[in-house]
Amino acid sequence: MNFQPFSYVEHKDQDIEGIILSSNEKESTIYNPDCPNDCDFESESYGPGSALTFKNYQLKKIDKPSEELIELCKCVFD
Repeated sequence: MNFQPFSYVEHKDQDIEGIILSSNEKESTIYNPDCPNDCDFESESYGPGSALTFKNYQLKKIDKPSEELIELCKCVFD
């Protein structure tokens, strides 16, 4: 199972949620706005959050993401 790009997901066991950047049959990379960016080149990243990769079985789709989550992930589209 893979996720559609730009769909919203949450981790099943951790308090992590975000937007899908990429996904394949085994794993997905999400943008998490709450995880501080540790990149030295923030201008080359998606924003102040971080890109995190998880196994697909660890994630579940958020059918109705909060307005706050949508707002925090808007930088992915810039």
